[in-house]
Amino acid sequence: MINHILIFLAPGSAKIVIGMIGKSAISGAFGCTCIFTAELYPTLMRGMALGTCSLASWVGGILCPFILILAKTWAPLPLVLFSAASFIASALITFLPETKGTNLPETMAEAEQLSKRQQRKQTVDKDEIF
Repeated sequence: MINHILIFLAPGSAKIVIGMIGKSAISGAFGCTCIFTAELYPTLMRGMALGTCSLASWVGGILCPFILILAKTWAPLPLVLFSAASFIASALITFLPETKGTNLPETMAEAEQLSKRQQRKQTVDKDEIF
């Protein structure tokens, strides 16, 4: 969302302030991602899952500077790509199960039950609306 604002601002202090707010939001989201990832996976797989997610973030960090090369074709293209990625991530995170007040899963079966419980709860909530 912030990237959309940055496209139309002239270089200066306003653009720097908005960019720093975006950077802070990204850092906060990354911290939450690490905690939430640990809550979703069972104990036996938690270390491997965190390592895999960390690897994916490092690959993204490595590829990130190359996206700036796309500015040669259209100046706002890198900002549009980063904005699209953040919107897609925001939409996909709504499908993750709620972990508040639940025990961390110890086995894969418990992790699958956590997901199924969330799906049943969403179905019940939708039925109550209508």
